[in-house]
Formats: sequence, structure tokens, C-alpha cells
Amino acid sequence: RQFCSEYREGRTPTYAEFMGSRIYDEYTPMDLEALLKLMDQYPDVRIITDSKHSSSTTVKKQFKAIVSTAKRLGIPEVLDRFIVELYTKDMYKVVEGIHHFKEYILTLYKLLGKAPSKSRLQNLASFCRKNGINTIAMYAKWWNPKYTGYVKSYGIDLALYTVNDPDGAPEYFSE
Repeated sequence: RQFCSEYREGRTPTYAEFMGSRIYDEYTPMDLEALLKLMDQYPDVRIITDSKHSSSTTVKKQFKAIVSTAKRLGIPEVLDRFIVELYTKDMYKVVEGIHHFKEYILTLYKLLGKAPSKSRLQNLASFCRKNGINTIAMYAKWWNPKYTGYVKSYGIDLALYTVNDPDGAPEYFSE
């Protein structure tokens, strides 16, 4: 199955092509305005912004669009249900300069590229606590049982990227 009927390797569909196609021949695409309206209609919807970008220019453009569209639609309260995924410490400053979001996740795969040392993880947890970032996320293959205690001592949650192994997943759970 193809993601979008207008998608061709090496070519991005136009907005009209994307919006006029079914995703995997089944799902209706949404733009930002439709997503925000859906969030307004369904107050239990929360969004994690997995933007994949960390350059200041791109981050500013993306988050200004999110915030200005929510305000233009008269539903700025939906912004409280965005969980902003951060790829660098500097990205936090850029996003905060646009809007203060209630929840953040500092994700480590772009920031570190490898499993963190104890001191590096504690340094990041300290940064998170100082800046109101609730969660640090990492690959399951990087996880060490001790990591949970390191970040919990700072009041930060530790999350792992998706574990697609129902039998193996329980090893990652902690009290």
C-alpha cells in the first residue's frame, strides 16, 4: 500500500493532492486547522509534536503556525493539550519564545546519538527540572534499569520509544 496516491518517491505531493488523497487508501488527511478543530471538539485528544526538526528557523515557523492558527480559530486552550517533543536544549528556548506549553518531552536520539552516561542523564534531568520539562525519552535498547532512578530523583519521568514486543515489554515497567 502506498502512503498517498499522489506520493511518488522523490516528489512531495502538493497540498491539494495530499488533502484530496486517502492515506493508505483508508484514512482522511487533516491539515493543522482540521486537527485543532478536532481537538476542540474532543477534549481528550492530546498531540505529541514529533516534528523531526530542530533548526531554529523551522521550529519557529512550525510553532508560530500552530499557535497563530489556534488563536485565529478562537481556541487557544487546545494548545494546553500539546506535548512538545524537544530534540535539543536550544529548541526549548525557541519554542518557549513563541508560547509556553504545559508539557514537554526531551528526546535523546538526536541529542545524543547513543545511550547516555549516568552523569549526562543526570545533567539532562537537572535541565528538565529547571525548565518544567516533564519527561525524557530514549530508545528501549539504550535503557538501563538504573536510569529510571536517576531521572526520578529529579522528578522527571523516563519514557521509551515504542516497544513492539508484548512479551518483552514488561521488563521496562517500573513502579
